[in-house]
Amino acid sequence: MPNLVFPRLSRLAIDGYEPYVNEAGPGFDHEFLPGVNVVVGINGLGKTTLLNVIFRMLVGPYDPAKADRDRPGRRQAGLVRDRNFDFFARRSNDFAIEATASATFRFGARTLKVTRSLKDLMLLEYALDGHSTITTVDPEASDAELMDVMAMLMNFDVQAAKDRGSISYRYDYDFVVRNLIFFLEEKVPLIWNPDGQFVILRILLVDEELSEQISKARNDVLQADSQYRNKLWSANKLRQTIKEELNAMPDATKEMEEFGLLVSAVAALEEARDDLLQQREFFSREIGRTEDGLLRTRADAFEAQVSLRGIEAAYFQHAFRKVRAPGDLIMQALSSHEGCLVCGNTSEETYERARRLMEHHQCPVCEADTSIGEDNVEDMADARLDELRKAEKAAEQKRRLVDRLTQTSIDLTAQYRVANDDLQQTLAKLEQARRRERSEAQRAEQIAKVAELKGKLETIDLEVKTLRDHLDGLVEWHKGLVYRSKHFIAERQEAIVGAFREYASAFMVEDCHLVYRTNREARVAQSDEKIDWPAFEVQLASGADSLPTSRDWHTEVSESQKEFIDLAFRMALLRVASEGSASMLAVETPEASLDAFFVEKAGALLRTYAAAHPENILLVTSNLTREHMIAQLLGTPDAEDLETRKRRTLNLLEIARPTKAYRENHAFYDKRYDEAVGEESASVDGETVE
Repeated sequence: MPNLVFPRLSRLAIDGYEPYVNEAGPGFDHEFLPGVNVVVGINGLGKTTLLNVIFRMLVGPYDPAKADRDRPGRRQAGLVRDRNFDFFARRSNDFAIEATASATFRFGARTLKVTRSLKDLMLLEYALDGHSTITTVDPEASDAELMDVMAMLMNFDVQAAKDRGSISYRYDYDFVVRNLIFFLEEKVPLIWNPDGQFVILRILLVDEELSEQISKARNDVLQADSQYRNKLWSANKLRQTIKEELNAMPDATKEMEEFGLLVSAVAALEEARDDLLQQREFFSREIGRTEDGLLRTRADAFEAQVSLRGIEAAYFQHAFRKVRAPGDLIMQALSSHEGCLVCGNTSEETYERARRLMEHHQCPVCEADTSIGEDNVEDMADARLDELRKAEKAAEQKRRLVDRLTQTSIDLTAQYRVANDDLQQTLAKLEQARRRERSEAQRAEQIAKVAELKGKLETIDLEVKTLRDHLDGLVEWHKGLVYRSKHFIAERQEAIVGAFREYASAFMVEDCHLVYRTNREARVAQSDEKIDWPAFEVQLASGADSLPTSRDWHTEVSESQKEFIDLAFRMALLRVASEGSASMLAVETPEASLDAFFVEKAGALLRTYAAAHPENILLVTSNLTREHMIAQLLGTPDAEDLETRKRRTLNLLEIARPTKAYRENHAFYDKRYDEAVGEESASVDGETVE
């Protein structure tokens, strides 16, 4: 079994700290005697603050990580430095700017004095066996150095651990001080915490090198578990993202094929659009040229028609000199295609008939011969007739050209309209296809993204498997180390069970004892299966059942039972671990949870612990209550002289800043103190007790 040496407080001096400043002057300097020491006071005088000063002199501004602080031993073994420690500063009006505390501890035959600022707990100085070391440069390094010194004084093999690259002894040292030596109000029940139980059993009872291996293996398991769970969470999150993406795209392969076809369709539509634009532009140009030609041709045809009418008029004047004026009008109307002035007939046959008759010098109405019979006139008429026929032919050519160009314009316009309609339809299809293409492009991006995510998932899944395999290997290694540790604990389990029964019986009437189990299931890591732990189980009888039954959790017992079962367990551990050497136990207001009947028994039992070794230190804070816990702790007045009994008390009524309750009732409280130390007779329920 490791031969641990426990720290024992021998002196405490506080200077310049307001809660302990009164008419006698600032601060105090108090020596603690071997055996019982009681911090006496009333509510508000600073009993809890004083115990925390002593506690912090040993552990400094360090705490376990929050999860481990709330459930000791459950998380990775490690300490966190509070760089803004203000616990004591907040209890002083001047924020403890100049306040300091010095505590002297004995570790076996060696002495360590620690001086800290109460403003922020900065380490100012420590002296080992009278050799002072002043620390002002690097507070964190200085605290680490001091913790190494205190762990070494407690008999941890610090150098060997450092040679192995381990500093787990710092956490183990803090765990012993925090969970075994000090029993404060904010403690966490240890007996109902299998993880915390195993940590303290490992530190106290298991071979130091094996204990260090277990601590490291547990840290490795927890770290690997954290890495595995983080990576698994990432993989599952990515898997869910891929699932959601795939749900939005039922058939990724089909979508990709459709997108490819759609891209081709868009390209074809764009090509068709370009062709139709060219066609429309061609027809537009041709229509323009045709319209221009048509306008010019129509103008030419009009001029030819005007010329033809002039020639016809000249011809008829020469050819039909005997025609009277009305006949002249009729002939002009017929020759100009205005139709018959008699019946209004405008058919082409009427005009042709009239033209033939007039060419043969016949009246177009009655067909009589209208020639005048003069050769020179006839020759002139024939010449006019030739000129007229040429003009008619030219006019006819112009009319035909106009007709042809008009038809060409009509055809081109129709073709333009068809091409334009086709273009508009193609543009509409193209816009629709482009919208689909953009939508499908987004889908294609999603598909590509899913493919990329799947690739990442494959990589992460491989990492998860690697981490899981690594974690499983570490779990098996840790499980094997725990199994090797069981026989160390088993060797001392009977002594622990016996000591617990003795202590528990002083605190409670009910039968309460421990049962040692080597297969109590507990889980090392969140993603791991439970393994068998060596741990103690509480069995407690009750008024309804005289046979003890297992109490697996502290909620299954009363508040006072919870307090004193846990205290009895820690006292039993301390007694077994310190067998043959001195130790210290600091308990905060034990009477708060005790029935009046058990105050005497509890006081006697705690006094027995103090007397188990000549150098043991029992430090208890207590209020001045009617149960007289202080008197029971100090024992009968005839055991020691009054001066020694007073020296065993740190009387906050004298050294603390008085509260209103004390100022108004100081005579009452002073009398209670005198009764507690045996200076005056005590009156209990009307009877005088000497």
